[in-house]
Amino acid sequence: MHSLIDIFAYKVYKERLLSHRDLRKMKYAMTVVWNEVIKLAALLALFFMLNKTYEFLFCFSILLSIRTFSGGLHFENNFACFAASAVFFCIVILYLPFLFTVTIGISIILMIISTGIISIYSPTPSPNRPIINKKKDGT
Repeated sequence: MHSLIDIFAYKVYKERLLSHRDLRKMKYAMTVVWNEVIKLAALLALFFMLNKTYEFLFCFSILLSIRTFSGGLHFENNFACFAASAVFFCIVILYLPFLFTVTIGISIILMIISTGIISIYSPTPSPNRPIINKKKDGT
């Protein structure tokens, strides 16, 4: 059975609205957005059941600004991506607050270190991405 993305891409292909390369880009972008929506909905449901919705949304909003610039981590499949995201958010939201408290000074130091790491190692494009841009990829 074909996905809605495949059906839509085939319709665009048959209408000759985009080049083959642009069609691959469109299909990849639609797949990425769809997978992210599914992952966000599942994570939101998980933290809703744990009664930590606001904490999740706060953490997610901070990471969204970083991920937009850095590209994030990439895994071989969607389940591994979801599992890694769930583990990360669970550690940050459920466990770290009980281990230690962070002062303003430590927060500033951590932000400076994080900004440095992101600046050095970003962006990180997905190996599955059909878009080749030497300027963005750093190659």
